[in-house]
Amino acid sequence: RDLALIELKTIEESAKRILSPDERERLQDMTRERGASYLAARLALKRLSRRMSGNDTTTPADTIVTVTPDKQPRCPLTNGEEGPYCSLSHDKRFAVAVVSDNKIGIDVEEISDRVLKPRRFYMNEKETLLAKNSSLNEVEAFLRVWSIKEAASKATGLKLATVWSKTSVTEIGREKSVVEIDGTLWEVFHEKVDNHLFTILTLQNP
Repeated sequence: RDLALIELKTIEESAKRILSPDERERLQDMTRERGASYLAARLALKRLSRRMSGNDTTTPADTIVTVTPDKQPRCPLTNGEEGPYCSLSHDKRFAVAVVSDNKIGIDVEEISDRVLKPRRFYMNEKETLLAKNSSLNEVEAFLRVWSIKEAASKATGLKLATVWSKTSVTEIGREKSVVEIDGTLWEVFHEKVDNHLFTILTLQNP
């Protein structure tokens, strides 16, 4: 339905004024690096909120609350009504938010070999074999599996550790993969920007 992408280095200190009192309180306990990602992510959600509300530029940004009491992202309309499903991700360079009429999950990861060592925790034997036989290099293949499961956790609302064991990636591709969740196959889409991988999964309503 819509997506907002922000590069962290473009965010200035003055952007903190967009935060609601609750969001600002959460920011105070974060490190500088974590805080920059958090701020960019809130800005992305608020941009989507305005666009969904007819490009509303009059409602003060600090009245648009983009986090639930249990710390989940939300993207309300500027009049306070609940918006559609949303998902959020960030790494050291980007923050990205998406909204959809269907359950959705997005993930962004810097491409690095850090996903190789813990693979026995998040991959099954079939996925490992699939990744090793992929036309992609090992790092990019394994990262796609990791990123798919991050997106699946957000789309389903399940904890990541549960997703690791309850889902199975059945195809790994450069731009499109397939994951099985509770017996249903879902297409997952990837986009690479420089050294960063974006992954998006939408659970379409039947």
